[in-house]
Amino acid sequence: MQQPTEAIQTATQFIADSVRAERHRRRKTQGQTAAIIDLTQDSYARRERGEVPFSGPELLVLAEAFGIPAAEFYPSSPTAPRSAVA
Repeated sequence: MQQPTEAIQTATQFIADSVRAERHRRRKTQGQTAAIIDLTQDSYARRERGEVPFSGPELLVLAEAFGIPAAEFYPSSPTAPRSAVA
């Protein structure tokens, strides 16, 4: 069983991968996507790499901008995340 810290890191990376995959599907640059949530491209890139977690409000704004449910960014289970397709 994963330790809580490992589960958080796994979920954070899954969310980052999901956001990146959706950004690619939408053919948006990091800079364009960063502007949607009022971040610099560098700050956004750190989130997309999983170095800094996206906040709940950031994910809600991105989901609305992409026209998808915010739940699409989250793993179905913290112990068994789905694979994000890039």
